[in-house]
Amino acid sequence: MKIGVLALQGAVTEHIRSIERAGAEGLAIKQVQQLEELDGLILPGGESTTIGKLMRKYGFMEAIRAFAAEGKPVFGTCAGLIVMAKHIAGQEEAHLELMDMTVSRNAFGRQRESFETDLPVKGIEETVRAVFIRAPLIESVGNQVEVLSTYKDEIVTARQGHLLACSYHPELTDDFRLHAYFVDMARSYKQSEGYLVLDVKILRNEYARVEEALTNRGKSLDLIAGFSEMDAKRRELLQENENLKNRRNTVSGEVAKLKKNGENADDLIVEMREVSDRIKAMDEEVRELEVKINDLTMAIPNIPNESVPIGASEDDNVEIRRWEEPKSFSFTPKAHWEIAQDLDILDFEAAAKVTGSRFTFYKGLGARLERALINFMMDLHSDQHGYEEILPPYIVNRDSLFGTGQLPKFEEDLFKLKDTEYYLIPTAEVPVTNYHREEILNADQLPKHFVAYSSCFRSEAGSAGRDTRGLIRQHQFNKVELLKLSSPETSYEELEKMTQNAERVLQLLGLPYRVLTLCTADMGFTSAKTYDIEVWLPESNTYREISSCSNCEDFQARLAVGRTVAAILENYQQEDGTVVIPEALRPYMGGVSVIARRS
Repeated sequence: MKIGVLALQGAVTEHIRSIERAGAEGLAIKQVQQLEELDGLILPGGESTTIGKLMRKYGFMEAIRAFAAEGKPVFGTCAGLIVMAKHIAGQEEAHLELMDMTVSRNAFGRQRESFETDLPVKGIEETVRAVFIRAPLIESVGNQVEVLSTYKDEIVTARQGHLLACSYHPELTDDFRLHAYFVDMARSYKQSEGYLVLDVKILRNEYARVEEALTNRGKSLDLIAGFSEMDAKRRELLQENENLKNRRNTVSGEVAKLKKNGENADDLIVEMREVSDRIKAMDEEVRELEVKINDLTMAIPNIPNESVPIGASEDDNVEIRRWEEPKSFSFTPKAHWEIAQDLDILDFEAAAKVTGSRFTFYKGLGARLERALINFMMDLHSDQHGYEEILPPYIVNRDSLFGTGQLPKFEEDLFKLKDTEYYLIPTAEVPVTNYHREEILNADQLPKHFVAYSSCFRSEAGSAGRDTRGLIRQHQFNKVELLKLSSPETSYEELEKMTQNAERVLQLLGLPYRVLTLCTADMGFTSAKTYDIEVWLPESNTYREISSCSNCEDFQARLAVGRTVAAILENYQQEDGTVVIPEALRPYMGGVSVIARRS
């Protein structure tokens, strides 16, 4: 983990000392080329106007903007905070304009009025020691900025995603915890690089690799058409914009000199206004290009792992193991919906009347069987497999659905609440994955294992005419979800363990199944590798998917409870129409061992 300190002014050595105490490698950055190797960058204190001039002189202004645009963390302390701010009180021009905040210079006095204090900082246990020297303050912040600490009701520490800023000098104390906080931000970025939206650097530097991945997935190369041109144009505009800002600053200085000497500066003032207008127009061009580039990257699926078989359809999926041979029946087995209706434990017609097609009422021992399966799965995963149990919200916002890849591509499969930006969850994966969104997890906190039960809601817009009967494809269904947050180094080991955890459910229920590795064309949008677990359904004489375990940089697996009910009804049916309860479920069924029609 490499954290750089911009070595133009300020206490560079002290920052590097704190970085190294926080467990990272600290580097003094004197050349633009050094930014390439960094995982994070600190802008130290000094005199902000001088720092800004030096950054422009040596080409750092545009380079650091590009560094931050890639999502890499930047931390500004004291004058570094001013350099990062979008607005500086009393000034027309700012510097990097990275953080949506307005700052005031020297708000806490001059050099002789310096002081030390202890500050409570959100996200850090106990107070942090802070040294204020001619310190600025943050007057106001935008909606995306989180206030981490205040002093005498003034904002002195703030964070905007991967950007961190403070008014004081944490490096001038023996307390290195704020540096450790920033190192964790950088570590989180490094571990999640390219998480859901394809990293622009991969498109820029490994274009052929992305083309190959899209071809293997059976996707059109039109998805990335125009990227190189848009990316080059954006970088060209940013450079031209930086040159114009340098010219504006030069002209501003010349105007001040002319006015001081009582000379006419009208022509320069006109030029400065024209330059400012051009800068604003160029800023808008850059924003429009960034929106287009962002939309493009969000439409590109994850790059498959090299171990995934290349294929054109589900026919190219590879079976890797089976458990138990399918049971032989001395009679013709019925479909689960026939069994359930004969036993009066599911009512599809009443649900169609009350709601519509693809819904069902569970009744009597059918309802109890569904509840028994949920409790059995939750107990197994929490008590024996070590997962932390979560009961999530069933409604989420758009940001959460973007975070897990359902939006923008799969909006038609979702149920949206009218006149709101809220949606019913299609899976517990969405709220549980977003539980730690925009948080920094220390390496020693990983892996995290979660198990969640929820009802799920899907429009099944693309499945008209498929599985119209029974429990296989419902608009509302119950599901138990497993999710792991892990470091990249252990990700495939965790995927194997999670798949085994899902398999254990079916083994204890005595349901025959097989495990497939999905080929490149059949994998989900966010997946780098997926195992499907398919359970045997006797009536259709085939295996059907019941669980899917994926490595998506995070890890998601799910076992649909309704499909498990279908598998139990078909695999445990008897010739007299009754259904035997698997032994593992009987403690949850109040001792009932057979489901028979109520008299």
